[in-house]
Amino acid sequence: MAKELFIRALEAFAIGDAVGLPTEFMTRDEIRHVYTEIDGLPNPEFSRFHSDLPAGSISDDTEQNLFLLDAFREKGISTEATVYALLKWIEESRAVEKKFIGPSSLKSLRAIQSGESPQKAGYGNTTCGSVMRVLSASLCTPAKSWDQLATHIYWTTLPTHFSESALEAALGFGFALNAAAESTCLEDIISAFFAGVAKSKQFGAPEFSIPSTAARVRFFLGHQNRFYDRDQVADYLSDVQGTGLYANEVSPSAFILFLTSPNDCWDNIRLAAALGGDTDTIAALAGALTALYNKGHNIPGPVVDRVLSLNRLHLEKYGEIISALRASKATFRV
Repeated sequence: MAKELFIRALEAFAIGDAVGLPTEFMTRDEIRHVYTEIDGLPNPEFSRFHSDLPAGSISDDTEQNLFLLDAFREKGISTEATVYALLKWIEESRAVEKKFIGPSSLKSLRAIQSGESPQKAGYGNTTCGSVMRVLSASLCTPAKSWDQLATHIYWTTLPTHFSESALEAALGFGFALNAAAESTCLEDIISAFFAGVAKSKQFGAPEFSIPSTAARVRFFLGHQNRFYDRDQVADYLSDVQGTGLYANEVSPSAFILFLTSPNDCWDNIRLAAALGGDTDTIAALAGALTALYNKGHNIPGPVVDRVLSLNRLHLEKYGEIISALRASKATFRV
């Protein structure tokens, strides 16, 4: 069951990525006008940045996590393995040419290539690369090994996004993913989210005057009964909280979407793609978390088949990698 669960979670992540990619960094109003309703794989013809790609294409969100899983199997979870995987990904995926790599990650990785220490290259960066790649480390860490999980997320975040804001966002969502792989209790996953964000201060990352991921989720939980439907939630995320490139927008947006419909993976992906902003990352994260919680997903078969075949994704291999690493603490090292 565990291997199959991880395959379903990877499918949901990849399909969220593919559904959200055409609408990436469009506005919510623009998406409403162009696509009306997202009920499948949107036509990239109207995309701001990816009109040259076929419908169903994945982006850096999925690619980076798969490259990381390969590196973790070979080298264990470490900062060294993270840098190795990301540099290999840039070289082999044409990430720069396809406009798939964010500015903070590209700048940090180029600095490392030029001799900068990975401990310094990502200093101060607050964008969403930290939470975007948290799926791989979270699933490969044994269940409820919270100190180990926090360290793994720190190692995979450090080279490109070393700030408390980026760590808080990644730790919260990463802990929720880890908990959802084991638990069917929503309160357990919420508790894990807040346990993760609480660990963000222990790594000595620089702090900035930036809104807190934890505070945003707490605020929503305290006012959730004021929202009458999911469209109101989406408007709130887009117009008030923000759904842009920053980790403290992406992480709470994906988590709040999950909280408002924890049993409907496909609807969470579709709504995330209609938010505006960093739609592919939010849809991928919300999809994966919902799939883990439900021990499967309800994404239509033709959509799954299209994304897997177009991108030549063989996720059985990665389900096996996750299962093996999750069961073997011996593979984890500094």
